[in-house]
Amino acid sequence: FGGESLGYYEGFAVFVPMGVPGDKVEVEIISLKKTYGRGLITKLIEASVDRIANHNLVSFEDFNGCDFGMLKYNKQVFYKTEMTKDVLGKIGNLNDYELFPTMGAENPYNYRNKIIEPFSRINGEIITGFFKKKSHEVFEVSENWLQDKEMEDVLKYLKFELNKDKTWTVYDEKSHKGLLRHIMLRKNSKNELMFVLVINGKISENLKKLILNVTDKFESIKSVYVS
Repeated sequence: FGGESLGYYEGFAVFVPMGVPGDKVEVEIISLKKTYGRGLITKLIEASVDRIANHNLVSFEDFNGCDFGMLKYNKQVFYKTEMTKDVLGKIGNLNDYELFPTMGAENPYNYRNKIIEPFSRINGEIITGFFKKKSHEVFEVSENWLQDKEMEDVLKYLKFELNKDKTWTVYDEKSHKGLLRHIMLRKNSKNELMFVLVINGKISENLKKLILNVTDKFESIKSVYVS
């Protein structure tokens, strides 16, 4: 579940994010409990036959935030079926049912029609992205493999406009100060976009101008919400 494989070291269970059953890996232990630990891959000694061809990608960040990106697509579909069985049996206590195989997508890329990304500031630049595993530290991806390409273009343009002006502030969870919190985009079956900006503060004239700059650039944006 969640893209974590399970291995044992001298009988002690270790969960390894982005690991594939059949991998032989060297891991760094990052947390220990009484009955299990969690480790991150530091070296892929031998790759499973079910792992994708690029063996240089081993971390959550390497896979642009895709929990199952390290698996060949047919195996992603297989494990989704297995997880469904697990939920029905262990949580639902069901034994007598018929489960059909998971249907894979014709194109497993750029299908996602909704994205929510938090804002952050790294080295003076405003970014949006995903939270690293088990943290609220944001990392930015060069290309989101799953989200709609036009939404990716909107995000890039929004950040380009924001970084023209160094007065924009980003929300800080500790101090509870800063304006920009999250951006959400959603596309319907007519290719119409919804643009939602979540802020910590009031709507200023500068913010209105920023939003108008983005909506003028992309005619497909049909509605704008500021929360």
